Amino acid sequence: MKTLTISLFRTLIEWIILIAIIYFIYCAVQKRQQSVVKEGFDNLQEKMNNETPSFPIDVVYTWAGEKKDTTDTRQADHNELKYSLRSVNMFMPWVNHIYIMMNPPRQLPSWMKENDKITVVDHHDVFYTFFDTVTNSNALETYIHNIKGLSEHFIYFNDDVFVGKPLSYREFFTSEGKAMMPKKTIDIQSMNVPGKTPKVNFELPPFAAWWYPHIPIPRIKSITQEFQKKYYEYIEWVRGTKKRIGTGCNVCEVNNLLCPCQQQHFPLAYFMYQKGKGELMTHEESYPFIKLDSMLKNGTAELQQLNMNKPKFFCFADFGALTVEDRNKLRELISNFSNDYFNVVPGYEK
Repeated sequence: MKTLTISLFRTLIEWIILIAIIYFIYCAVQKRQQSVVKEGFDNLQEKMNNETPSFPIDVVYTWAGEKKDTTDTRQADHNELKYSLRSVNMFMPWVNHIYIMMNPPRQLPSWMKENDKITVVDHHDVFYTFFDTVTNSNALETYIHNIKGLSEHFIYFNDDVFVGKPLSYREFFTSEGKAMMPKKTIDIQSMNVPGKTPKVNFELPPFAAWWYPHIPIPRIKSITQEFQKKYYEYIEWVRGTKKRIGTGCNVCEVNNLLCPCQQQHFPLAYFMYQKGKGELMTHEESYPFIKLDSMLKNGTAELQQLNMNKPKFFCFADFGALTVEDRNKLRELISNFSNDYFNVVPGYEK
């Protein structure tokens, strides 16, 4: 009888301990969810705190559209835009408005409802072209400041770039409205290949001869207009390249120019800096740049690193020849990861 009593007592203690553990885990999960739910466009209290900018800051995306059955790296869609938007919604609640400039015809993504926070436009709403599709991102980026209603200060996103944790607007602009930019911005040189005569006969802007980090890029509309007025013939040349092959270096090489001769980011950043509208970052980081073919090979290994490290930004970069079947697998990988990482579902999603 005594042995049975002791056994029942031990069982009771074990159950109490188990229930206590479950309770503490439940409380921890609830606390985490409550802290996350505080983030998002609809949280007015968050938007009205000291981190709210004194000027509106919009976000602009360029997007090829919702193509699920293509192997074209410039066109294929793996739901990146859906989750990049979620990342902005969760971690940048001070954003004023979002514009998506897509390949024509204009069409809301299948997972999005009409809403007041996001405006979708196509190329024909922003610039006139005889071409149905312009796939040279360098050309497209020369037009985005012309989007009707866009604020003076805006941030340019590619749809494969994500925000990994809560950010202040000061990551992009100073409180006075100067654009933040990498230190390499001022390490400028000529676009001309040394020892060769360029095959273009117009003024070229100085640039850093380096690829801009694949992160969100702050821009100022009026300074962009000044830059394009000063280098009008250069901009028209970039716009004349409707299609982009690979990195786009081929058009530079045939004209005896250094690559990336058509990328706008560093030349425009240096111009803003010259005009006193740019400020160099005091601290720069390296941000995860995960290639889709690598993700396909390594599965969730790199995604688990993102979960542990919570970087400011990260990118899912589309390189290499991938089949439609491969892309379907990647879409599932990205969606499963993103639904967990970006777990606040915005009101504009269906």
